[in-house]
Order: sequence, then structure tokens, then C-alpha cells
Amino acid sequence: MARISTYELDTTVQTTDKFLGSNADGTVKNFKMSDVSTYLRSTNSAGVGGQLAFVYHDSNNNGFGTRQPGTITFDAGGASVVALSGITTIKISKFPNGSNNSAVSLINTLLNTNIILSDTEDQDQFGVYQVTAIAQDSDETNFYDLSLSLVGSLSNGNLNNLNSYSISVFTAGDKNLLHTQSSSSNTWTVNHNMGKYPSVSIVECNPTANEVDGDLVIGEVTYNNINQLTIKFASAIRGVAYIN
Repeated sequence: MARISTYELDTTVQTTDKFLGSNADGTVKNFKMSDVSTYLRSTNSAGVGGQLAFVYHDSNNNGFGTRQPGTITFDAGGASVVALSGITTIKISKFPNGSNNSAVSLINTLLNTNIILSDTEDQDQFGVYQVTAIAQDSDETNFYDLSLSLVGSLSNGNLNNLNSYSISVFTAGDKNLLHTQSSSSNTWTVNHNMGKYPSVSIVECNPTANEVDGDLVIGEVTYNNINQLTIKFASAIRGVAYIN
């Protein structure tokens, strides 16, 4: 095998592309771009601010016998296919899928907001609900019950067993802000004054040259309060942040 640096660069990335990498067991494997993309969406490993990722488990709990971290379930168990239009309550883990970090503080901010629950692989499978109550399960304390009220007729499709779903505040027609960071810094402070915890997308570019197009980058987003957030990077960069 030739040195990796001698191979031609492929600038047209496709879902069918493959690359070599080390598996968790130490073996060398081929990884498909489509599978990596699915993993990033199902775990929110890309770090989309304010988004919670879960896997739906029916009453069988995927054969584990007990409710699992990172899941959406129903209190008394659920069918393998559940119409999103008929959901009035769900039980969610305080640990999002693929994470060991509790999201209780973020979960509690959903009270009295409108949320969208959507399939991460097919976003046309969704439901929009108002969260009318949030309560910790007194027996299974790592899980929280969300009481939901469907907003109008804003739903389509089903919850399907073992599919991945995201929960985020529904912001259609909502406020947005373009934050400009002209000087390079590894910490950006954004005063958005939206009164909520918005989503954040970051582009590295040169705003002083009126650039708004560049490379999408990932930063660590901390919500200081409902009107201010901080974004931290491994190194100093400049660019813009789209706050929505």
C-alpha cells in the first residue's frame, strides 16, 4: 500500500464513499460516509445547540428487558409503530443517545414551549407539540415524562421502533441573528437577547472582507442564560454564527 499522502484528493464527497479507520476493537475497517452521517445525526455528535437525540424503543426495549439510556419510550410500553398525531406523552432518558452527560437542565427548558419531534433520517416524519408538563419518573429517576399537546395538525408519519429522533424547540417564523466575529478568538460571546436557547451554526470566514461563505465548523456551545451564549473552539478563529 502506498503512502496515504500520495493518493489523489477527492473533493466530491458522496454518501457511497468509503475510508479506512480503526475500529473500537483495534481492527482496521472500511467506513461508509453514509453510515458516519447516520451516526452523527442519531447522536447529535455534530453538536447542534439545543437539540436532543434519542432512539425509540417499543415495549420490548430492544430485548434488554429494562428501559435504556438514550431512548424515547412510553410509560406502559408502546407499539412498534405509533402515529405521531396521537402522542400525548413520552418518556425520555436524561442521557441523550450516545452521551454520558445529563441533559436535565436543557430538558426542563422545554416546558411551555413548542417542540418538533422528527426522524433524523426522514424529517418528513414529524410532530409539533406544546410541552405542557415535565416530571421526573419517581421510580426510574433517569427518565422524564413530557406531557404533549399536538399543535394544530402539524404532524406526519409515525414513531418507528429503533429509529432515531431529535427533539428541539420549534422555531418556524421565529427570531434569528447573524453574529459577526471579526477578530480571531477561541471564545465567542454572543448576546442574542432572544429569551430562549437557540440553535447555533458556525462558519469560519473573513467577515471584514464581507465574506459569509466558508467552512462549517463545530464549537462547544454553552448557554450562559436565555439571552447569552458562549462558543469555544480548540484554536482562535473568526467568522459568523447563525443564531436561530
